[in-house]
Amino acid sequence: MTPTGLSHGGTVPPIRYVGMLRSVASWAKVARELIIALRNAGVHVCVQERADDRFDPDFQLPVQVAEVLRTSCQVPDAAHVTVTFSEPGDYAQLPMGSASIGLLAWEASQWPDDWLAAARRHASRIVVPSAFPAQTLVDSGFPRERIGVVPHGVDQARFSPGDRQPPGSRELLTLLFVGTPARRKGLDVLVEAIRQAFPGGGIRLVVKMAPYTDAESRPYLDPLWRNRLATLEAGGHQVDIIDEVISEQDMAQLYRAADLLCHPFRGECFPLPFLEAMACGTPLLCTAWSGPLDLLDAETALLVPPAGQVPAAPMLPEPGIVPPTATMAEPDLSAVVRQLRTADDRRDLLGLLGGRAHRLVLDWTWAAAAEHLVREARIAFAQAGAQGPPAAMDMITPKL
Repeated sequence: MTPTGLSHGGTVPPIRYVGMLRSVASWAKVARELIIALRNAGVHVCVQERADDRFDPDFQLPVQVAEVLRTSCQVPDAAHVTVTFSEPGDYAQLPMGSASIGLLAWEASQWPDDWLAAARRHASRIVVPSAFPAQTLVDSGFPRERIGVVPHGVDQARFSPGDRQPPGSRELLTLLFVGTPARRKGLDVLVEAIRQAFPGGGIRLVVKMAPYTDAESRPYLDPLWRNRLATLEAGGHQVDIIDEVISEQDMAQLYRAADLLCHPFRGECFPLPFLEAMACGTPLLCTAWSGPLDLLDAETALLVPPAGQVPAAPMLPEPGIVPPTATMAEPDLSAVVRQLRTADDRRDLLGLLGGRAHRLVLDWTWAAAAEHLVREARIAFAQAGAQGPPAAMDMITPKL
């Protein structure tokens, strides 16, 4: 084990990441950022790369991650804590070892039974990014004592207000959506709300859409999203679609150029664009449900209450494993309309919310996320019987 400068002191078990790195997928980005932050903290990290769904062999890795990939692991497998973003159904085929952490995200009210069984059998701990999936894990029957919470972070040197114009100060209200055409993301709700809130046109909507070359084979994606946006253009709104991979610097510019990040979602675990937008001083409009409520309230965002619950299975990539009673939240369309009108009528409020959002997110760093993960690794190592119980000071209690 390697001594580190982490604030709670003590030794840290070496960490081996098993999973995908070369991808625009959010979990691959989280993995890259955690590897860099762990390495910067002096933790011994090695990687066993996998080519999972949406793997891109041409993806350009950060220099620090590429260096880790080039370096062979110098610590025996049994001495590591294995960390993976892979689905629990794959755990049996992975080199999980005696101490392991499954990093998972789940947006519905109930977890798949097969995932729970595999996680019980093969993982020391399951770690999620927010209180919502932690609580739904408990509600689904997973042992509370084997659950940890490691919030995501944001690179605040890259994502910052810079010299941006204050939100709401532009003549043309500019709304931004960043994500995928997944039905759970709620782009259809946003489009309809814009149409109803501004029937005469005059709004700019920028859509940064993750590229999919096989969208037609993924039924959880909305095949009509481009048609929906075309109806806005026909109604006198300006719509800009960016559906190619762009740099982090360009993403930061997109956030700074927006007055409001709009995500009336049906289910989210904890989306990175929320943190990135807030770090850039851009306020949010989103559904008041699930993971983002760890961070957001009415003082920091324009929140939309759920109108009710809807079946989760059609919203997720593997509907066959989703429990039939699992649900997500349907955002209240009329409330989205009201909040959009508020955003246009109260431009001063957008500036106020953007400033609050920026100040709030200052503590949400990748260094802090890495420290949380190190604490989870200590617990996993202890739970696997590899060492004595960690000091109570070293434990992080899930926010349940």
